[in-house]
Amino acid sequence: MLQHSNSKLLESYKGQDIYDWNTCITVYDPIRDTAFQVALDDSKRSGRRIFNEEGNTVEAARKYIDWITESQPEQKAKV
Repeated sequence: MLQHSNSKLLESYKGQDIYDWNTCITVYDPIRDTAFQVALDDSKRSGRRIFNEEGNTVEAARKYIDWITESQPEQKAKV
């Protein structure tokens, strides 16, 4: 999914890939074919997206993967 000229695979962690995609650290889940940008907060009702530069790290991506694999039992079986 993220394999194009604007992305660089940084590492694989617990079965998910961490990419630098257009300078935004992104977690790609190959099983679900989904991507999550760890520093992007788009949960605002106004529709505005906020980019948290401090959260744009590989460490934040690993923490997200840890959280998602612990909170979703079906992911634990695949790790």
